[in-house]
Amino acid sequence: MWTPLREEIGKIGRDFNLTDKIVPVGLSEWRSIENKVYDTFYGIPHNYSRPVWIWENLKVESIGINPEKHAYLLLDKIIDKDEQLFLLLNETVNEADKFWIYESTVQPIQTVMSEASEIDEITIVDKKFSWILCINHHNTIIGGGDKVIKKLRLVQAP
Repeated sequence: MWTPLREEIGKIGRDFNLTDKIVPVGLSEWRSIENKVYDTFYGIPHNYSRPVWIWENLKVESIGINPEKHAYLLLDKIIDKDEQLFLLLNETVNEADKFWIYESTVQPIQTVMSEASEIDEITIVDKKFSWILCINHHNTIIGGGDKVIKKLRLVQAP
């Protein structure tokens, strides 16, 4: 039996015909992807525990913006529509934090964000691990990596 978040993402995928556009990574892959995200972007050694709020301690240059509306509505202005991505969604499972990781592109991610009620925070990284983008529980978009920083500056410019 899947957790509420995982079930909800599956239902949204089926309801919006996205099952081949937002794909959970395999059990043999998720740990290496999670490790790579932490090793590449997280600024504090994580020998024993891994905070899910990666955005609090990014080791790459980063900026944040506070959009007036839902942050996910800006994703397609920041991320190229065909860029291959990893989406990390956190959930508490058996009193421990866990990431569910999906492969996708920006449009299916926006659909999931608009429909899901179980999502608190999201982390998106490109499959080359050259940038990271987080939307936190304050509706703040935090981005790290040259490409995303440039796009965030353009989005926030008056």
